[in-house]
Amino acid sequence: MWKLFFQNNAAVLDQALLDYSSMNPNISSPAMPHVLDAIGDVKINNFINAQLNDASFVAKLFQKMLRPFLASPSRNFLSCLSSKNFSCQTYQIVIDALSNQSASMDREQQQLIFTHYIYPFLSRNDSSDPGCVSNTSGSMDWLQRNFGIFSVFAELQELQLLNPDFSSKESLSLLTPTQLAQLTLTSGPLNDTDDIKLVFKRLEEGDAFKNVDEFLTQLTAKEEVMHVSD
Repeated sequence: MWKLFFQNNAAVLDQALLDYSSMNPNISSPAMPHVLDAIGDVKINNFINAQLNDASFVAKLFQKMLRPFLASPSRNFLSCLSSKNFSCQTYQIVIDALSNQSASMDREQQQLIFTHYIYPFLSRNDSSDPGCVSNTSGSMDWLQRNFGIFSVFAELQELQLLNPDFSSKESLSLLTPTQLAQLTLTSGPLNDTDDIKLVFKRLEEGDAFKNVDEFLTQLTAKEEVMHVSD
């Protein structure tokens, strides 16, 4: 229904989306995923590479036209995005737009963005800049630009796979307690007093009790798995 509607009104669709976005910057409705899927079919699937690499074009589309709909992207829409030939710059514009709508998403929806868009796109082997590393300055900048708020859903090993030069210590302030537990087990920072202090200083930020509990829970669970595998 939505796809046919948009096809029949293609000539005025861009302006209609801009007008709707300005009147409804944030909206939640069961229809939104279907609307976004239809827009993906009618518009995004027909973009040429020049459009996908045009920063102004992509910013207007995702940060203005589609803004009200981005809190409800479906698996299909996200998979569609991950297959498109965005440049690293325009990919990062989309990530910024999605991050700006994250407060209107539940945790499951946020995780979908990581599993169906971020990781598939960054792990593509047909890119001139795998992992979108070259236009960033350091590990923290790489994490912020390419993952936005969705970095919390990545395993530390996935970050290291996508960016072989990824520095956990440099990005410590952005790592979750779960990721810190993974760091502890894979690189052995608990053998170094300075690293112990850095890890626990990070855990003290925000809800310290909750952070330490999550850290110790993950640490114990991972150690048990390692012992079983041994």
